[in-house]
Amino acid sequence: MLSWLLALALATASPALQDPPVQQAPPTVAPTAPAQAIPIPVPSISDVMAIPPELDARLRAALPAPSAPARERLDRLVAFLTGEEGLGLRYREDATLTIAEAYAQREANCLTFTLVFMALAPRAGLDVHAQEIEQTLTWYQLDNTVFRNSHVNAVVRAGRDTVVVDVSGSDIVSRSAPIAIPRERLLSHYYNNMAITLLAHGDPRNAATFSARAIELYPDLPDHWSNAGVIHARNGEWLDAARAYAQALKLDPDNAGALFNFVGLAHRIGDRASEAQLRRRLAQVQRRDPFHQFLLALEYEHKGELKLAIAHFRRAIHLHAGEHRFHAALARACLAAGDRRCAEAALAHARTAAHGPEREIYAAQLQALRAPDNAATRPVDPDAGLRRR
Repeated sequence: MLSWLLALALATASPALQDPPVQQAPPTVAPTAPAQAIPIPVPSISDVMAIPPELDARLRAALPAPSAPARERLDRLVAFLTGEEGLGLRYREDATLTIAEAYAQREANCLTFTLVFMALAPRAGLDVHAQEIEQTLTWYQLDNTVFRNSHVNAVVRAGRDTVVVDVSGSDIVSRSAPIAIPRERLLSHYYNNMAITLLAHGDPRNAATFSARAIELYPDLPDHWSNAGVIHARNGEWLDAARAYAQALKLDPDNAGALFNFVGLAHRIGDRASEAQLRRRLAQVQRRDPFHQFLLALEYEHKGELKLAIAHFRRAIHLHAGEHRFHAALARACLAAGDRRCAEAALAHARTAAHGPEREIYAAQLQALRAPDNAATRPVDPDAGLRRR
């Protein structure tokens, strides 16, 4: 699920790849307003959550009797949503859709899947709520914008069991534990996602309308305010952009996205004092961010600067030691640098931190690495959760 934007076009360095240097600001530039766009109606909440009659009828036919055990009702609902004989929803990262659209297209991202499940679960007599993982290592770059994701799923009480229903599987690399969120926040993410999608398609005018609806519905999310700032800036509305970034930082003084985007705005309008102050704050936040350190390490590794890569992988592990992929990446860099002892130790830590199939992969790779005749073996780095698109 799209969470926040980094407006690289408004700044001097990519936050994912390097610590931002303090540079001289350019002369103040006049905003260039985008061309007028045809207004796109913002769907109401009832429009987003409306269940098509055909879908409702098919679901009722697929569910067992209301007297059936809760776990049976849950299993049948999940089978209906994901199975080819039912709705057959397929995962697509950018499929932010209404329930009716998801039914027509048979596609959903984590947000849409959760919305669909939240709407249909009461038909099965299930008690359900949404939860969110606010910080994940899922991001991609398109032109001059970095899109970084959060993640949502559904939690169901089925008898004595509490079950997490998640379309993505278990490949999410997270910094924090999930938190329960209200329906208004989940729907606010829908409008925020739509705003980001419209901006990515070169339509900042309509993006602003959806962004405003997201904030109106749930005004306490700093990432949504930061995104609103990016959209205002793309519309040439510098003062509104500054106010949005300031509100994001009022809600979360350490919000990396808002700080980065505010740096870019200050740079563009020539406010060198504010830019320098904001850059110092951003550098402090990034130094404490394991994901930022990990992305820095990946970039240095890609450039062949293995000493720096190893240092930043170690920094990421120091900040978030429980992520097995951080240890596996360190093992890979150490082996490339010719340090087998470091690689073995890192791979052993990866094995300890991992669960399921990854643990067996690390164990096999560690055994091969320790074999005298396999000195060049490269450790596997399972990275299903590191989606770069």
